[in-house]
Amino acid sequence: MTPPGLCLLLLLAGMLLRSRRPRAAMALSLLGIATLWLASTPAIAGSLLRTLQSVPPLPATGALPTAQAIVVLSAEADREAPEYGGASVGALTLVRIRYAAALHRRTKLPVLTSGGRPGADLEPIANTMAEALTTEFSTPVRWREDRSKDTFENAKFSAELLKKDGVRTVLLVTHAWHLPRAIATFEAHGLEAIGAAERLVVMNALEREALLQGDVERVVDRCERGGLRDGGAIRDGIDPRNRVGHDVDARGRDAVDEA
Repeated sequence: MTPPGLCLLLLLAGMLLRSRRPRAAMALSLLGIATLWLASTPAIAGSLLRTLQSVPPLPATGALPTAQAIVVLSAEADREAPEYGGASVGALTLVRIRYAAALHRRTKLPVLTSGGRPGADLEPIANTMAEALTTEFSTPVRWREDRSKDTFENAKFSAELLKKDGVRTVLLVTHAWHLPRAIATFEAHGLEAIGAAERLVVMNALEREALLQGDVERVVDRCERGGLRDGGAIRDGIDPRNRVGHDVDARGRDAVDEA
């Protein structure tokens, strides 16, 4: 259970017990409030977020892993951007397409943007991403996957487009904390996904060195202590191709806003 969910559960239990067990209800409510406050502080939130970053970043210079295309996933849209004449990419989506453009300049690989409509009256995010890439980053976009509503559909519909053109291996661009589940979902749909992590939460020097040098046991130890990820999956999954080897439950779909 995620920290907000745990806090709400404690608060709900406190409300239900208020008439029968007032002291227990008060204790549970205070515990829920305290947990919510701790989870919202930069120190705790950053520590929890770091446990999700099991995929090392790609090298900033030099050779990159061999791939056939770049896939960049949407996050959110700016529904009202009058300075751009309407809806535009949101802040999270913007940093992703910026990194996709940087990878395109280095590799010359074709780009796919993925993201459906954030609202019934709005353009698919894939289209606004493609427009920004073309006009602001001089990066052409070959495919637009414009039907998806979550990470599961990002992978499903992107795979359909890419396989038609014989693409089987992609550089997958999204935020570092989203990459493990995104990679697993894309691989469940038959694509080899190489993580291209954007916006890693800053680690201390020892943690960064361990991750970059492939010190799996040290990374696994930190993740297990954080309690948010299965250590065995990480131990089996971290390899030089940045792959995460664990199965995806197709029922566990995550909203675009969480991507």
